[in-house]
Amino acid sequence: MAGSRDDLRTGNKMNILLTHRDSESNVEIVPTFKKDPRVYNSIENNKRAFAFVMNYLEKRGHDVAPIWRGDLYGSVVQENDLIISLGGDGTLLETSHYIDYDLVPLLGLTSSETSVGALCYSSYHKLPQYFPTIVDGYIQPKEIKRINTTKPGSRNLLLPLALNDILFAHKSPAGLTRMIVTIGLENGTDKEFQCSSSGIWISTEIGRTGAIKSAGNIRILEPTNSPLIYLINNPQTLLDDQQRNNVAEWIKIKSLTKNGRVFCDGQFNHIDVAYGEEILISPTGVHLNLYTKGME
Repeated sequence: MAGSRDDLRTGNKMNILLTHRDSESNVEIVPTFKKDPRVYNSIENNKRAFAFVMNYLEKRGHDVAPIWRGDLYGSVVQENDLIISLGGDGTLLETSHYIDYDLVPLLGLTSSETSVGALCYSSYHKLPQYFPTIVDGYIQPKEIKRINTTKPGSRNLLLPLALNDILFAHKSPAGLTRMIVTIGLENGTDKEFQCSSSGIWISTEIGRTGAIKSAGNIRILEPTNSPLIYLINNPQTLLDDQQRNNVAEWIKIKSLTKNGRVFCDGQFNHIDVAYGEEILISPTGVHLNLYTKGME
């Protein structure tokens, strides 16, 4: 079995960045959560997972630099042979935003049974079963496509590279989103339509079973070669099925909403979009090297 092999051999020492979900301040205030065992147990599980992973990696001679996900910055990521995110999908997504080149691979581990971890390779306690084969190169990461958010005609990124999805909507969940959408087609042409809705979800291929599925994506559930999948959420304008939910090469959105907002991989990374402003969602050549399992 792979877990029985010793990966501590000359030339296999790695510089590893370990990102995790709880800061030291959370650890200090644990006693205040004892009245709610769900919260207390979650933090205790994260602490237990962190200690387990640190102990395992350091005992095998690797240089491990732990960092809370809220303290991440670009240059600290670039100095490592491997990045491990410990927590769940949220920790992995936030970590991925600081990897703006395709050299350093990312391995996601869940830290508790309550973590969904759809993007993660395994739970933390299974790490010894396969990590030696990662070090030896028998398990290789996959190149995962990501998407840009820019202004038309500009290369300057407005948001981090999205691994899961982009949402354009009114900044208030109760607000109506009006927009003109232009869809870039595989044959080099495009189609344009105007609609009112609760917004538009745009996902990567790997994100097709995430938030966009929960919002109603039922047409594009199988793997696709198209870089983008989109869904008009709760349309009030009459749209056919192919207009509402389909694939695209690129998507341009012109906001007809005074308080529009673009969200990247959740609620934390976002920009406001004024009435009449345009944004372009397109694939990027900078992939993420992610260790994946069961996401074919």
